[in-house]
Amino acid sequence: MPWLTDFLNAHLIAITFIHGLAFFILGLAATLESGHTGAGGARRALSWLAAFGLLQTASQWATLAACWLRPTWSLPARLAGLLATWLSFASFLCLLQFGWFLPEAEPTHVSSVCRSGK
Repeated sequence: MPWLTDFLNAHLIAITFIHGLAFFILGLAATLESGHTGAGGARRALSWLAAFGLLQTASQWATLAACWLRPTWSLPARLAGLLATWLSFASFLCLLQFGWFLPEAEPTHVSSVCRSGK
């Protein structure tokens, strides 16, 4: 399927931007929702999810900058690639923390309704 490879390579910048935008929306939604959460466990878990989304956004857009600067192979292109790697690692740690704190979160009203069968 060389046509698919050609298509993806031709639109790599747009795909990377949209991928980062999806994580930005995730981070923004988790940030806004964490303000409505009452208990500490759920708020703490959503805060880590928000941090993951925003750091992953920064990582994707640093990758975008590295791809944009790559033909020159200049120092800024290499630094953008290195920054993208470290931001991706930091976002993974935030996602790990989200998974760690998620069991402490209390069940929501929707999940309790689903368990009771009403």
